[in-house]
Amino acid sequence: MKKWYASSLLALASGFATAAFLVLLFSAKPLTSLLSFFTSPFSSVYFFGSMINTAGLLLFGSLGASIALLSGNINLGGEGQVYAGGLIAALILNRFNSFFSPIAAMTAVILICALLTLIPILLKIYRRTSELLTSFLLSASIIPLIDWAIANPLRDQNQNLLATPSILDRFKLPSLLPPSKFTVSFFIAALLCVVFYFLIFKTRPGSLFRISGKANEFALYAGLNTKKHSILAMCASGSLHGLCGYFAVSGMFYTAHQGFYLGMGWNALSIALIAKSNPLLLIPSSLILSYIFTASDYAVLTNNFSFNITSIIQAAVLLVISVSNMRRKK
Repeated sequence: MKKWYASSLLALASGFATAAFLVLLFSAKPLTSLLSFFTSPFSSVYFFGSMINTAGLLLFGSLGASIALLSGNINLGGEGQVYAGGLIAALILNRFNSFFSPIAAMTAVILICALLTLIPILLKIYRRTSELLTSFLLSASIIPLIDWAIANPLRDQNQNLLATPSILDRFKLPSLLPPSKFTVSFFIAALLCVVFYFLIFKTRPGSLFRISGKANEFALYAGLNTKKHSILAMCASGSLHGLCGYFAVSGMFYTAHQGFYLGMGWNALSIALIAKSNPLLLIPSSLILSYIFTASDYAVLTNNFSFNITSIIQAAVLLVISVSNMRRKK
């Protein structure tokens, strides 16, 4: 087990090392900046709450990515699904002032984002096309459409920001650690991780599901319904990414502004790969990666960096994980 998770620790270490190197390289006061980099997430209630809230949002997406991976599939459309989920939530929670509006919004998000992953998996099953490619292309096609909708017919004309009108105040999730945006979404995501862990790893249907993902041909000849497992897993993956967008809008941004999804889908996939698709390990993995991102954002603000170093950290983590997986397969 220790050997199995060595690549995960190496990936997280590469994230820390990349961030520390960039801070030392571009900061006017390298040692002071490096010290503040490691301590900044705990320097105030705002940064600490933001770190946990970010981890909660990434938990939804990483759980969705993990379920797809456990089924033997890959969902690369996470960014588009997060974006679509946030837009749907913003529209419903702005236009319908009803006690059931949040339930209606979550239901719509779950169903529509499940459809966005149902299409790629059906194409894989019946047309033998790669779900990796089709999920990515479908996501890449809906993102500019959402951008156009937010910038034109759905835009709030009373503000300069390219965004939809703000959701109604009664639907804004209250902060548990003001002035940060830390909400109950983290606990909901963590609870889902625990539930899915027991469903997948502690029940007979879960064992059959994992067999279908690891040895598809063996499961097929053993009489298992591999198509059903793949369809359910991909639909659950899309729905969980959509919920990430829902809680980002209802608890953090309060509107669907252009580009709010950036990084969420790929960071969620990074966490899923780091945790080896183990739902319980997603929790510490998301907290650690969120810690790195929060510290990096602080470094960018205090050192006036001209670029966003979180994308470079994300690339380093994905690169190490990919190389480790290639070596293991070889």
